Amino acid sequence: VVMTGFKSVAVDEHGKPVDMELLRTLLPSAPTTDGGPELVQDEGNGYHRIPGAEGSLYCGWVRGGLPSGQGSRRWAAGWEYHGEFREGRMEGGGSFFFPDGSVYIGPFSRDCPVGEGTLIDPDKVSSRVTFDGSRPLWEGAAPTTRVEEPTEPFRPTKFECVGVRVSGSYDHLRSVTGRLVLARPQYADVPLWNADDVRGNIVAIMRGPGLPAEVVNYGVKTYYAQQAGAIAVVFVDCIPGGKFTAIPRADEGPIYRGGPEFKARIPTVFTLHRFMYELQPGAMHNIVIAPPEFNLGPKGWKMGYIQVPLQESKTSMSKEKADQLMADFFEARKKERELEGDLLLQKKAAALEAGSPAELGAKEWLAGR
Repeated sequence: VVMTGFKSVAVDEHGKPVDMELLRTLLPSAPTTDGGPELVQDEGNGYHRIPGAEGSLYCGWVRGGLPSGQGSRRWAAGWEYHGEFREGRMEGGGSFFFPDGSVYIGPFSRDCPVGEGTLIDPDKVSSRVTFDGSRPLWEGAAPTTRVEEPTEPFRPTKFECVGVRVSGSYDHLRSVTGRLVLARPQYADVPLWNADDVRGNIVAIMRGPGLPAEVVNYGVKTYYAQQAGAIAVVFVDCIPGGKFTAIPRADEGPIYRGGPEFKARIPTVFTLHRFMYELQPGAMHNIVIAPPEFNLGPKGWKMGYIQVPLQESKTSMSKEKADQLMADFFEARKKERELEGDLLLQKKAAALEAGSPAELGAKEWLAGR
């Protein structure tokens, strides 16, 4: 799926429109605790990767042995859900990906879509829809209402980033331009589920998961991004209010004991949580690394910026709407021709009374009648 131009549902801290509901779901700021006790990391609690039947997989937070809080689930049939869970069920806000490339973004209750949300079809046509919560999407739940809505344009913006130092070196860093795709799952702690979308693009990956989970270092995340064919990685800090206080680092070598070797081949940069919603899936992004002659920032840092240049969104419309617009056009043109014919007949009658046959014939020829 090329994720592009989602409906605006909020504004950021500067009052700018946030036009990416999906970004909120895939890049949450922290695990959900639902007001319960602080998370601990043990066999039945904390952050886990849990394989299921026939190749299904859950990556996310667990409480009492059940998915609870933010998580991602992939079914063997190709469905994916990224969002909130409670006691093992999809509960709260989330994004559901269909095998055909469609995406539903909205609220869920007991695994079922309920209330109002956004449905994006394989042609990237966005519609505001309502579900009654009676059945899950994988059982064929259909919206009770559906209204096609316009696609929000991409917003030009520019914000800071820093280079990730790999084994003490910045040799892998270079400026790059490409479309941005969000990693699924968000932490890229397993091989990416949307590798086909990532291939040839820049991928945004969330730092984390946070404590008390086991650390997933930037080397592991970059390895999986490279395996998926990404041309660059933007790591996004998971800590609200965070600052550039330490150089982000990765080390080349096995990604785990006895595992495959990681060697940096693509640029990797890090940006702050407050710039999260400046990232715009589907838009062209420029990652610009400061040249060596510019001594920016503290010693040992490699500074840069990420820019979303002025560009058009990839908008589309449904076949039904396109057919209707064409039918409306032809109907309007038919009425115009009928009106033109009536006017010409009136002029013809007036010409017969006051004009010559030669003059009348010339007018008919010019009118195409």
